[in-house]
Amino acid sequence: MIAIDGETLADGRNVADYADDAVGRYWDTDWQRDQGPEACADADKEEREEEDE
Repeated sequence: MIAIDGETLADGRNVADYADDAVGRYWDTDWQRDQGPEACADADKEEREEEDE
């Protein structure tokens, strides 16, 4: 993530903090764990975009 987006996300959040938060939700949700990390990231991105609308 850092190699692609840098140290911070577009909204100013620290990438490492985001990753730490996302990994916990990823492991707590069976379907995301079954689908893999890409599905988790896609679901999180969609959720955050809906929150921003």
